[in-house]
Parts: sequence; structure tokens; C-alpha cells
Amino acid sequence: LVNIHLFHDACNIEAVESSPSVFAKKRENGLKFVLKQLDQEKNCQIPMVLFGDFNFRLDTKCLIEEVLAPSSVAVQMIVQGDDGKPNLQYRDLNSGENLVEMKTKLFNHKLNVGNIQSDNLERLYKLDREPLCHTMLHEFPIQFVPSYPFSENIDCGKDYMYTRAPAWCDRILLNEPAWLLANSVSSSVCYDIIGKDTCMGDHKPVCLGLSFPIGNSSSSSSSLSHKKIAASSQNSS
Repeated sequence: LVNIHLFHDACNIEAVESSPSVFAKKRENGLKFVLKQLDQEKNCQIPMVLFGDFNFRLDTKCLIEEVLAPSSVAVQMIVQGDDGKPNLQYRDLNSGENLVEMKTKLFNHKLNVGNIQSDNLERLYKLDREPLCHTMLHEFPIQFVPSYPFSENIDCGKDYMYTRAPAWCDRILLNEPAWLLANSVSSSVCYDIIGKDTCMGDHKPVCLGLSFPIGNSSSSSSSLSHKKIAASSQNSS
């Protein structure tokens, strides 16, 4: 088991400037460095489960342009906030209503757990592109809402905070040997978030439950014993 904690998005406005963002590039390089070190020290043939706060974010620029405020319905405005720092707004062309408002640590949007689960899960998941840079890692299908950033108010455990865009920051990934082992056993897999209706902090823990064969790999499948494992991502901001 390898615990991972990668770089966060330090500024929403910088994150929306390019696709992929400068922060995504830092995370890509950081994870590649870790994988290289693991390969040198542990040998890539050892089954490994990597888990934790990868800080993977949706492609923020594309999230704005394709989902939240496409140019066909919105116009971008840059205004100066009360603190003297830039405030980026995307306003509806007809009503003038703010569809998105963005500052360094503010990301005001209209997404919530309900409309993500019912209407936007697939659209958002297509913008979850950072794992695609690491073809040697595998992940079971995601069917849960983004695990970050949830409210830290004990009475609002199902609500997102408006500090960042929702993202699947918390992940559990398997290297090739672990993936082959996991798929050699015909059993159900549980990959989900914990505490869907409860305040768990800004990150919802993510768990993975599956069976691994253990014992002599040369044994026949009928003689293999199995071990149920579960790993939970760490909740780090």
C-alpha cells in the first residue's frame, strides 16, 4: 500500500487559464517521480495499491467552457474585488446573472450533489483527465459524485463548499500486477465514498473493497484462497 498526497490548485483563476492547468502538470510530474522511485526500489512486478489525496481536478478551463458557462450563453467579465484582487465572472448573456464567480479561493457555481448525480456525472467525468497521463495505473469505474470540496459544517454534510470546483481528488489506483490479480477473481467490487449524508470534512473518504488471490501463483484457481481488502483514501486538504 502506498499513500499519495499531491499538489493542490493554489489559485482558481490560474487553474482556468490553460488546459491542462499549470497545477495539473505539477501533479503529473510529481506522480511520475513517485512511480519511478517505486519501480527502482520495489520493482514494478510487485502488486501495489496507491491511495490518498491525488488532488486530481477536473479540467477547469473546459469545465467553464463546456458545462458551466459556454460562450454561446455567457460572457466573461473581470472586475476588481473589494480586496483589490481580480474577480472573474461569467454572466448570462440575456439575464446578466452570474453563472460562475471565481476568485483565488472562491468558485461559486450551480453544481450540487443532486444535479451532478442525476444530470452531470458523465459530463464531469469526461473532464477528469489527469489519470490518463498514467497509463500504467488502473482504476475501477467511478459511479460516485466528486469527493471534494464538501462543507465542513456539521449540518451540511451533503453540500459542496464554493471554494473549488467539485473534483475526484481522492482515489485508489492499482498498478498492473495488482490490477491483474484483482481481475483474476470473479467477485463484486465496491468502490465508493463514505459518509454520503454525514459531514466528514472537506474530503469524503473513498474506499475500495475487493478480493485478491493469495498463496502460490502457480496453484490452480480452485485451490486459491482469497483475501478481502479495503483501502481508504486519506483526507488531506
